[in-house]
Amino acid sequence: MPEPPGGGAPARPGKAREASALCAPLVDGAAAAASLASARLGAVPQAARVVSAVSGGLWVAAGVLGEAGNAPRSAGATGTNWLGVVAGAFSVAVPFTQGALQRALGYGAAASWAGSGTMTAWSALANSVGSKRVALWQGAASLANLAAAGVSAAAVQASESDAETAARLQTVSSALWLAGAVAAEGAVLEQVAGRRRDAAGQRGSAGPSGV
Repeated sequence: MPEPPGGGAPARPGKAREASALCAPLVDGAAAAASLASARLGAVPQAARVVSAVSGGLWVAAGVLGEAGNAPRSAGATGTNWLGVVAGAFSVAVPFTQGALQRALGYGAAASWAGSGTMTAWSALANSVGSKRVALWQGAASLANLAAAGVSAAAVQASESDAETAARLQTVSSALWLAGAVAAEGAVLEQVAGRRRDAAGQRGSAGPSGV
């Protein structure tokens, strides 16, 4: 899961970085939607594997975009983004493995995902003294992704003996993931709006003085 940079800094990033930050949660949402689709493709295993791998690839891309848009630089966002990249890389490999290795990769993805959600929670706490709206969005994203990671781990465990239950759990996990992506986009939009308000205020205060 990508995370927006810290909301308390007044500096505004360049347009390319801002676009990256805005796009990252959208790509993350696409990854969640692909994961949701793969969970419902149990009758077509080959298609499910391909869609699941695409989901992991989009997850990696979301983390990279999130880090490219991480300005002003935030250590919490960096942790969130790179742990998301790791989780996505595990997820790309999972569909093409079997048995114990597949389960180990699945647990690795869930653990990285939980770490990413924890870093987002840390950022939310840090931002609570600055932009409370950003902190609330980040807190919601963190809770959704921590829950999704926990359900994902349960799905891996269930896959050992009950494929139907594993598919249902993956569906729930993917839906929570999608909710987290929506919350992350809300945080980015709030940050962008705040920076634009700050920039407009600075321009107004620096207007031409009377003679």
